[in-house]
Amino acid sequence: MILPAFTIPANASDFNLSWWVRGQDPNYAAEYYSVYIATGNSVNDFTATTAVYAGTATSEYVKHTVSLANYAGQTIYVAFRHHNVTDMFYLNIDDIRLGGPEPPILSITGSTLVTMGSQASYTATSDVTNIAWYIDGVQQSATGANFSTTLTSTGIHNVKAVATNAAGSTSDSIKTLVYDPANVAERTSLLEHFTTGQCQYCPSGHERLEQAMANYESRVCWVSHHVGFGTDAMTITESNQIAALFGSSTWAPAMMLDRNVEFAIDPEDGVIGSVGNVSDIRSALQAATNTPAFVTVNISDLNYNAQTRQLSVTVNGGFLYDFAGTEARLSLYLTEDSILGRQANAVTQSYINNYVNNHVIRATLSNIWGDADAFTTTTAGSTYSKTFTYTLPNTFRANKCRLVAFVNDYGTDMLHRTVANAAKSDYLLTSTDPTTVGITAVEASIAIKTYPNPATEMAYISAESTIRSYKMVDAMGRIILSEENVNVDMLELNVRDLAQGVYFISVTTDKGVASERLTIVK
Repeated sequence: MILPAFTIPANASDFNLSWWVRGQDPNYAAEYYSVYIATGNSVNDFTATTAVYAGTATSEYVKHTVSLANYAGQTIYVAFRHHNVTDMFYLNIDDIRLGGPEPPILSITGSTLVTMGSQASYTATSDVTNIAWYIDGVQQSATGANFSTTLTSTGIHNVKAVATNAAGSTSDSIKTLVYDPANVAERTSLLEHFTTGQCQYCPSGHERLEQAMANYESRVCWVSHHVGFGTDAMTITESNQIAALFGSSTWAPAMMLDRNVEFAIDPEDGVIGSVGNVSDIRSALQAATNTPAFVTVNISDLNYNAQTRQLSVTVNGGFLYDFAGTEARLSLYLTEDSILGRQANAVTQSYINNYVNNHVIRATLSNIWGDADAFTTTTAGSTYSKTFTYTLPNTFRANKCRLVAFVNDYGTDMLHRTVANAAKSDYLLTSTDPTTVGITAVEASIAIKTYPNPATEMAYISAESTIRSYKMVDAMGRIILSEENVNVDMLELNVRDLAQGVYFISVTTDKGVASERLTIVK
């Protein structure tokens, strides 16, 4: 690659050539290349000279600089030669610059969340060493690439670094929220899962998620987007928009927690990570749910009219501290459980018919990225409230639909769309048989009780009237246990030999059919 001719000023002693480079594929990034400078632009002109730079790229962008002092007063050509390499992919070269001194490069990382009285630490990455630090506009005595301080007052503090060289200054800043552990809210996390019926590895991913979710069901709102490996009948436009931003349009099974890269498992593209092994998922769930929240989310005044299919709900809450993000948004999603579909399966190398899909996002009652008009202010002590109305389509079953609400940031990119806190409702109506899909179900008027839940060895189910039969299915829709004509007041289930996970138990009595979710732990 040969650049156009460039004339270096005769008095230029501080002109440089600089560029950024990386290999395209992280697994095949060892791309060898050389850089030449010549006064002619033929291939021979360059190969007749000694390369001013030669090296191997890495998987991350790196900047390189070469002095042009020896070429003052000359018209030169610059060539990049990609050679002496096999079995790699391709080379990226960007931001090529020929010129005098340029302002420094600077980016800072560090503490975004600390408890009051704890030490906060920051690191500046720059090509210069002249770095000054500021807290809330006040310059600190510390200088250099590393800065630590103890923040004793609660609230949001702006920490800024300024790097300076002969060409000028560059600044970068980071917000740090300092909080009192006695004044925080319990966090309910948003788990967004990417899956489709075409994804043959998704059934095993579902099983791992179900196992990992044991003991976390009350603290996690699970939403399944049917995108990531093609689409299927459950895909909605809004899920495609989510995938387009977060980068899950080409792979599944995948997941993200609170849209936060800190909780991602081996992220392949920013915030979204893999559905790893069960212990990794549990660790991520623990990290997310143990992180304190600074805004509350409540679902109240939920009313659903089964005759008109009209839904009305209010979501409200308050801010314990100033909102630390760019713009607060309130999001409200509708999900549905127990939807049967056709599912590819790597184990059987075939499709599963009547595969049970749970947590499927069916609609967004808010804007897909949330509604800003829910908030008049987001300062500490302020509250918010918004009422939503929605007509449930006839194809949605109210006894399998629930609402998921959350407050999220609306920043400029996927790293700044994090979820601050979430909440979920019960089903809009009392649940019925989870295996009855595609049929207008008669809403059950009975209640059943399952205990202990979670269970390890034995589980007991009682109902309002005599239990005539029951059916127990796993997360993939397979019947695990069933029996007709049991005719008992209390059902005893031996679950000690069943795998850990979540199961659905459908019970038939003289008064109707009802179902319960049972979690088995080992």
